[in-house]
Amino acid sequence: MGWAIAISRANPAPMGLGHVGWAVQMADGSFLAGATEAFDAGPHWYEGGYIAAGQPNDAWTLGGLKTQADMLAIFANPKLIPAGAGTRYVPASYNWWRGYLVENPNYEAAKSVGDNNRNKGWAFPGNTCLDHVTDVLAAYGVPWQKLGGQPADGMPWKQTHWVPVDWLNNWNVGTRGTL
Repeated sequence: MGWAIAISRANPAPMGLGHVGWAVQMADGSFLAGATEAFDAGPHWYEGGYIAAGQPNDAWTLGGLKTQADMLAIFANPKLIPAGAGTRYVPASYNWWRGYLVENPNYEAAKSVGDNNRNKGWAFPGNTCLDHVTDVLAAYGVPWQKLGGQPADGMPWKQTHWVPVDWLNNWNVGTRGTL
């Protein structure tokens, strides 16, 4: 078993759409965390911001975080993200999180997808921070909500909840906390 966690910040994001990052608990109990910051998508990314695949999209991953508290500290104070983790700039602090306990996590799949986020570029819509988070969490083993199912079935569909803050607010499962 292991925790899959989505971590959000409401600002700074245009129009309060928010931003989301991810973390997964590995087999040894430590956490692997990351996010795609997309600083170069521009201040008006919601008007069609774009970063070509293979170009720096400021996706970062950081493993070996021994406890959930260590992982949450990284998101609460991004200045702790070491150089070389992937992002060129210090992102703003994250505000809150929601966790989902996965019975049979696929640790290596989640790590592979998370590491590959650096090569995906960024585009709105369809290749954003939320898409990268849901890719990692789905690879880890978090289910999607069933059509017509209850919210506790799994992650909300990003096609119907494409705004990060809305997506996380509609994921009514597991544990929730603030930073």
